Amino acid sequence: MPNCAWTFKDRGGNDRTDSDVNASGITDCTRLDWGERDSTVDAGFVELAAYGDYVWHDRDVDGQQEFGEEGMEVLL
Repeated sequence: MPNCAWTFKDRGGNDRTDSDVNASGITDCTRLDWGERDSTVDAGFVELAAYGDYVWHDRDVDGQQEFGEEGMEVLL
């Protein structure tokens, strides 16, 4: 999928909720016996996003810049 990426491997300290794939989407090999189940091997996949280059004080919180909603300086 375009604009997507795998999340970071083993972040958060909880093996049931963290991602287990590397940057290529591949996990370590796991051997399971017949009927055995392992729900700790999983993958996190996110859609990437970016902020624009203009910020203003959205006084009425409608997502559109209107009269009286001035631009703001952004310090990086």
